[in-house]
Amino acid sequence: MRRMLRFSAPVLLAIALHAEVRLPAVISNHMVLQAGAPVRLWGTAAAGEAVSIKFLNQAVSVTADEAGRWEAFLMPLQAGAAGDM
Repeated sequence: MRRMLRFSAPVLLAIALHAEVRLPAVISNHMVLQAGAPVRLWGTAAAGEAVSIKFLNQAVSVTADEAGRWEAFLMPLQAGAAGDM
């Protein structure tokens, strides 16, 4: 029994600690962002989890609230700017 507990506890802890940052379906590959306006990004993660976003020359870090929701804004982009987030 102890042997099983020694194995099970770390596995269950690792599963519990694995948090997945999720984005809504509207934020996906090949999306088009409006030029000249702040870019709003949002999603869910584990409560208190840090979320970092890097796009072009911008980097933003936020923390998920108690409900796991987070929201971040990028500065307005130039027309024709292309990049990977």
